[in-house]
Amino acid sequence: MSFGSILKGISVYIGDKLDMDIPIGITAFGGIYTDSLEFLAGEFKSPTGQILKYKGLELPYITFSVSSDKNIVAKNIQGKIGTIKQYISSSDYTINANCNLVGYSPAPLRLGDFPTADLINLNILEQVPNKLKIKCKILNDYYRINYVVINRINKNHDNKGNVISFDMELTSDSLEYNFKDFLK
Repeated sequence: MSFGSILKGISVYIGDKLDMDIPIGITAFGGIYTDSLEFLAGEFKSPTGQILKYKGLELPYITFSVSSDKNIVAKNIQGKIGTIKQYISSSDYTINANCNLVGYSPAPLRLGDFPTADLINLNILEQVPNKLKIKCKILNDYYRINYVVINRINKNHDNKGNVISFDMELTSDSLEYNFKDFLK
């Protein structure tokens, strides 16, 4: 079995026969994806009634996993062994992302400055009480996720100079399905 480059997508071969093509960033091994995630600029109303605006933020080259749970109720039946399961609903998607803020330098072969402006912007986004509009090819196209809520951000300040690594947990909001897609 041979695999293509992750940057070109993955082609899985068994012998000489093409078994499947997997789009860019999607792996066949556990649902870990690589893409860029952009939070679009917006505004929200503060508890005091003031309208506050926030800037957008692009996070290139993040890796993330997407998961969802089903809500199932199990009912015991008198005189029978086992239970009857009833599907109630599915939960929102949970997205766990590993990200970096990088301070770039215009000079070649020189570390950039500490990404202060991006860190401040990230801290503001973390405080937004509303859903945030996102742009991410995999989340938008494959999962129909266009809005997320930030649950938590765990920042790792480990003195890498111009890089701040952090983990972020997001929850999907307002899935937008085109039901014609299911009828094909």
